[in-house]
Amino acid sequence: MQSAVNARNGTRSGGACYVNLGQGPRAVYAAVLRGSYVDDEAAVRREVRGRMVRLGSYGDPAAVPLEVWTQLLRGAAGHTGYTHQWRDPRFRGFAALVMASADNPAERDEARAAGWRTFAIRLAGEPLAHRESICPASPEGGDKLTCAACGACDGAARGRRGSVAIVVHGSLASRYRAARAKNVSTNA
Repeated sequence: MQSAVNARNGTRSGGACYVNLGQGPRAVYAAVLRGSYVDDEAAVRREVRGRMVRLGSYGDPAAVPLEVWTQLLRGAAGHTGYTHQWRDPRFRGFAALVMASADNPAERDEARAAGWRTFAIRLAGEPLAHRESICPASPEGGDKLTCAACGACDGAARGRRGSVAIVVHGSLASRYRAARAKNVSTNA
């Protein structure tokens, strides 16, 4: 997740994006250069038919019109996705398709109060919120499932109501923990 401004105190969360820019987006870019991606709607629909689709691996799905995602996902086995645009009323319709990406408990609570299911970052030992579960595709969730097998991060697509949380991890986790510690000490 990108470094975000905390809604309550205006401080930065420190960033906790798990995407390794040297791998995921680079691989996509290389595939584009090789011509691996098609620019034909019918071909794209054939590619997603019966498959799980992740709406964005780096970047926000809200950058693509909701109608495009809705059409693309027809025939897909399911989907997962996350948006940082949940505060913007123009993207309210995305709540049916994706989770509100929450960088801290205050954002999680704000997004949930606005009617979004959330995928929230938390610190190890931090309690789960009401109707929040540990991501089963994470080490703390026992790596029981992959995201594709779980499919819980599909917004409200299947009438789900609970939210998902994960302990901060990745190359920026220490920066996130330091920023959260600083926010806690300055807000005490």
